[in-house]
Amino acid sequence: MDADTPIPAPDGSAPPPPESEVEPVFDGLLRSFVQAANQLGDTLGITLSIGGLLVSGTLTSYENYILGISDTLDAADAKRPGSSGEPVWRNSLTPMVEAEKASPRDPWFIHLRDAHFLMGGGQLIPQNQGVWWRGRLEEVDSWFFGVISVT
Repeated sequence: MDADTPIPAPDGSAPPPPESEVEPVFDGLLRSFVQAANQLGDTLGITLSIGGLLVSGTLTSYENYILGISDTLDAADAKRPGSSGEPVWRNSLTPMVEAEKASPRDPWFIHLRDAHFLMGGGQLIPQNQGVWWRGRLEEVDSWFFGVISVT
């Protein structure tokens, strides 16, 4: 056998393909809601379970996510001494949005606005305002509509 020939498992079955060749598994229904959000913008509240962690926020589009994080980064940069005040992040990230609009693809990521994370003991992090969040669709274990709030 040469170095490129896979070695069969002891039970005679073929070894699993390398990770680069494994097709990700998506929840088709969740993916369709992400596609709708990418067309409509902000949609509705959703909570995701990912490896036991709950992430809760508003399902939003790729465009809103990119523009939102660029505005957040530009606002932070504007506070920096010597900053030009120019929207450097927005100017550098907007072409990504334009490229996606010109050639839309099936989504691989889900984007949330005002996201919070539910920690043990029922504590939401961050406590004040939510954050922009991006995660891989293939990592979502389960989900439901609605945003978790702790009172």
